Amino acid sequence: MDVLLVVPAHTEGIPGATEEYLGVEYLNSYLLNKNLSSKIINGDYYGLTTNQIVNIVRKIRPKVLGFSVMQPAFRQTVNVIKEIKEYLPNTHITLGGHFPTLSSRRILKDMPNIDSIVIGEGEETLYELAFSICHKREWRNIKSIACRGGDTIITNPPRELIKDLDKLPFPTHSLLKEVTANGRLNHANILISRGCYYNCSFCGVPQFYKTQIGAKWRARSAKNVADEIEWIKNNFGINDFDFIDEIFFGPGKKGKQHSISIIEELERRKLNIRFIIDCRVTDIDEEVLKYFKANGLYMVRLGIESMSQLELNKFNKKVTVRQNIKAVELLDKLGIEKRLMLITITPYTTINTIKKTYTFMKKYGKKERYNYLLYRMMVYEGLPIMNLLRNEKRLIEVPYLKGFHSYVLPAEVANFLFLMRQITKMWFNDIDRELSKIKRITARLKGIDVDVGERIEHLEMEINRLYLNFYYRVLKVSDKNLKIMIKKIGAFLDIYYKKLCNIHDNIINFVEQSVPFIKNYRYYNVYPIEIDGELYIMDIKSGTILKKNRDFLTIIELLNENKNINQIRNEIQVKTGKRKLNRSLDDVANCIKQGLIQYSRLQMTNIIEPEILLQTLARKRND
Repeated sequence: MDVLLVVPAHTEGIPGATEEYLGVEYLNSYLLNKNLSSKIINGDYYGLTTNQIVNIVRKIRPKVLGFSVMQPAFRQTVNVIKEIKEYLPNTHITLGGHFPTLSSRRILKDMPNIDSIVIGEGEETLYELAFSICHKREWRNIKSIACRGGDTIITNPPRELIKDLDKLPFPTHSLLKEVTANGRLNHANILISRGCYYNCSFCGVPQFYKTQIGAKWRARSAKNVADEIEWIKNNFGINDFDFIDEIFFGPGKKGKQHSISIIEELERRKLNIRFIIDCRVTDIDEEVLKYFKANGLYMVRLGIESMSQLELNKFNKKVTVRQNIKAVELLDKLGIEKRLMLITITPYTTINTIKKTYTFMKKYGKKERYNYLLYRMMVYEGLPIMNLLRNEKRLIEVPYLKGFHSYVLPAEVANFLFLMRQITKMWFNDIDRELSKIKRITARLKGIDVDVGERIEHLEMEINRLYLNFYYRVLKVSDKNLKIMIKKIGAFLDIYYKKLCNIHDNIINFVEQSVPFIKNYRYYNVYPIEIDGELYIMDIKSGTILKKNRDFLTIIELLNENKNINQIRNEIQVKTGKRKLNRSLDDVANCIKQGLIQYSRLQMTNIIEPEILLQTLARKRND
């Protein structure tokens, strides 16, 4: 194998990402198109452990091992690299992505096992690097590479950004079938552009693309975008699309018209898709959105960020609170679903700004997931906000292996955030996780009544309403003294405990009455890996890697459709190879019996009693 691309897990053993990483899928496609063998291991999607990733890498033995790294996954990345260098000392290890790009010198100085870092946009640079290594040529002079030169760190001159994005092959979408089949996502992600022409102080996108030469924002042609959508529809049967660009509308009239031309091309081809876009509040145009809605737009993710003008100014958003409200009201008027992107906790947050956010969300964001109200601004290397905080003496620098940089918060805000995060984790997250699992199971299975989805949405709304109410009660008793605050919360915990138990009972009753069969539903969580034309199955829980045939994987997929071995044996009729198929059925049954293939199932948990919750909060306070 020439190149193996790894997306490390943010949390080992816990599936994280619910979708594809399009950046890595583009890299994979580009390398394959240039006749290099390449494969993706998405550890974050499957929640792979360090040992599981190491076992896969050792089996594949790539010449180049590339990690697409976000900072929360960097600790696992370092652990994997350390072990791999012991087994495969000649494998070239390179990193890429926003975090390595903006922290390249620091990482190379601290991590001797990392050979190089791809700076900025990766397709051309990674290809040149991989080609040179595979053909034993000099690689240290490649543009947009950072590496060591003796005792010094070298950052080579930048290359130009790719001007014509249409020349790139479509991303491989290697996980798309899996993502949509298991119910974690019901749409395909797609990009129409790269970059952003704004410069928000909390965002790394502009800084990432500034490391190379070229326009801040580049776009694909309407034809090229429509071709990919048509290809996905024909090959995967998917009709819902999420345009995950940093910003859907290009700069100025010309940029906006280009974005409109994409929807016009989809209309001309009669593709009849449903889609989501991201945009700024200043891009909300009534006539344009009416036209988009008529052609399938059903949701807009809106970059609100804050309801405090001070914070908006510090973020360099170049918008006002009034513009935020006006944009939201227009979406409501047009009947377009919205997701309000908020940064609730920042270095400039006060109890009053949180109250403003709460009031805004209560009026306009009733369908938002409750945990948005605890989102804290993350500060990492290279961001303008980091320099601003340092100058204001608010920055608390944290070693990157331990997480993001932090900042000083007012005592009452810090106490509020601490208690809400703890209570959310111990109370609300468990019940929400149960409901999410029910939602995924019902999405996987065929023939489920539409009413089931509506009932699940109603239960989600019940949780959100209760959470909003509880959030405000805690907010009202915020105090600089954490001990006093815990005591005040104790006075009303019983009320919310009873309400939460009632929702929990409603979920159990819903399962019993509407989808009783999912109580015994088992999901066999396996990861198929093809190595040198041979199929292997990894059991995600145990890490066991088994060499199997295609029938084995087909049977696992049928089991995940809520069929058992005997049903599959009776239903599948084949004219040839029946004996082989029966052997595969027996093989699957034996692997399950021996625990080589494990499964997950719905497990309803009890709500922690208020007294125990208070004791836990007091103990964590002392820690």
